[in-house]
Amino acid sequence: MQWLSQWRRQARPPAPAFADAIVQLATFATGDGPSALELARVALHRAPSLGYAVTNLDNILPSHWLSWPSVGPREWLELDLRATDAERLVAVLGEWSPRDRLLLGVWLLLDVPAEDLEQWLHFPGGKARVMTLLRHVARTLGWIEPVNRVVTCLAVMDSLIEADDQQAGRQTRLHLLGCYSCQEERTALQHARSLILKAWRLMFRAPRFYGQTVAQTPAQRERNQWLLRRAVGLAVCCVVGFATVRASAQTPVPPEAAPTHITAQSVIERVLHRWEQGNGTGVAHERYRILSGGQTLVIERWYDWSIEHRLRVMVHAMDGSLRLDLVTDGQHHLSYTVETPPFVGRTMSIDSPGVAQLLPLLRQLPVVGPLGSFPGDLHNADLALVRSAQQARPRLLGTSRVGGRLAIHLLYTDADHVAVHLLIDQQTAAVLRATRLDPETGQSLVVWQADLLETVPWSNQLDDSAERYSPDLPDPRELLAPAPAALTVWTVLSREMPVAFPAALPGTPLGAFLHDQDVPSLAVEQVYEGEDWSLILKTWRLAAPQPPPATFVQHVGDIAYTIIPGGSRDTIAVEWQLGMIARGSLLFWHATLPRDRQVLTVRSILGSLTLLTPANAPEIQRRFLLPGSTEPHS
Repeated sequence: MQWLSQWRRQARPPAPAFADAIVQLATFATGDGPSALELARVALHRAPSLGYAVTNLDNILPSHWLSWPSVGPREWLELDLRATDAERLVAVLGEWSPRDRLLLGVWLLLDVPAEDLEQWLHFPGGKARVMTLLRHVARTLGWIEPVNRVVTCLAVMDSLIEADDQQAGRQTRLHLLGCYSCQEERTALQHARSLILKAWRLMFRAPRFYGQTVAQTPAQRERNQWLLRRAVGLAVCCVVGFATVRASAQTPVPPEAAPTHITAQSVIERVLHRWEQGNGTGVAHERYRILSGGQTLVIERWYDWSIEHRLRVMVHAMDGSLRLDLVTDGQHHLSYTVETPPFVGRTMSIDSPGVAQLLPLLRQLPVVGPLGSFPGDLHNADLALVRSAQQARPRLLGTSRVGGRLAIHLLYTDADHVAVHLLIDQQTAAVLRATRLDPETGQSLVVWQADLLETVPWSNQLDDSAERYSPDLPDPRELLAPAPAALTVWTVLSREMPVAFPAALPGTPLGAFLHDQDVPSLAVEQVYEGEDWSLILKTWRLAAPQPPPATFVQHVGDIAYTIIPGGSRDTIAVEWQLGMIARGSLLFWHATLPRDRQVLTVRSILGSLTLLTPANAPEIQRRFLLPGSTEPHS
């Protein structure tokens, strides 16, 4: 048995399950098998997940192809093409950059939705680029004729291939019913997709057993193959005895296989939009416990399924002390109380038509938005976990019964390389439980737990008895600011005060406003609120031009800045200065981005700061809405 122990000592741990996919992607991108193996070896080094390995491969791809296959009679027959068309196809594939082919490979091989390609490869316009590549193949082979498109056709051009998607393809399917030219183009794009996939498998074959060999040196591979042959004989002798023992063994029952029509992404989409897609009756009442910053908080929600969509969200500590209490009629009125320092005892009550527009944001509380960004670590909350899963390519493990409910099991690895196990209630799409697995100790920790899920005919908890008044704005992170606090860029211009506005935002804001901070004319504050992020940008009036402090050691463009230490996991605070002209601070909060990505986002925001001028004022003003209005004020 000494030779068997030598094999165990000398063999490296097997490559991860996704190693074969990485080698296939590298082979298609470079056209060269040996080079692909070497690129895959580097990409797989310490890659905890498939997404990380794809990112690593993207970062090390050469700028041009290394080798390229040729076509002969065998390829013509396999591809069912004439010789000239087969040669055109290979030439077209060779014209693309390795990164283009990697983008196409991720879409084809990994079956990543086209709209998610930008997240996987940080490739702006990834979906449009994939459609462009497919059209290029189809036009080269004469399957698509150039035609003049009307506006309605242009609106669905990049979604033709996804027309069968039950959620994303509805608009496209409706358009196809009456548009013959788009029907033909869709058929051509489907043929192009099938042809590229067939050509890939035919002409870009990776070596066999690469999943086991990619992480090993040539000497190790030769040695391990010899030892493997020695082990085969022993394995054959053990099969009969092993089968006998296994037949009588008591094995645990794993989760049942999930229904075939359910996918991990469809489960995630249902959780994220459960309130929008629901057609229930009565009032949903739910109570959860969440591990937040080393302490346990209790989150309780009431949601009225009727047309009014009334909502209440309360957050308590385990000792019963209130942290947040928000109630809205879903139409015009919103009131809330924050009891977390430094906002102890602060109550806001607002009447505005804008409340109805904010309902998609309010339904997600306390995870996202201005009211959710009160001090506290909420990255263990249900929607924050599910949004992280959406970015991490989760695995669907099956279903099981949990507390009398049928639960769907999802497993993913988050941005901190921690495995997270989610249990999703199949009936309500609520997160029943979330467990984090410590990679160092192997211990599991429940960070989210449902204690109550029920539907009641009525609840007086949705009655709002708070006095309706509009005090001075206590917390600047509000979309519905009282009118006296709101500003326009024209007011700011009249003060002849240098104020910087960002050209690049983290995403499309759901709302934004300007207001004075502290003493009027001494500081102007911009607030932008997105679906899962908040940005507060303050510009101060400088008494006299001064160089940036010595602590502002980081730079991006003309901006010097420093990141203020401390804060929560999901918030970054910055002080910045633009030359000797303007100085201010920035607070960026995001529900799901890891800290390194937050830092990059902050740098992008700072690098895009532009001073307000009469020339750019009209464009900047269009971002902001005054309270109670539905049109920008100018």
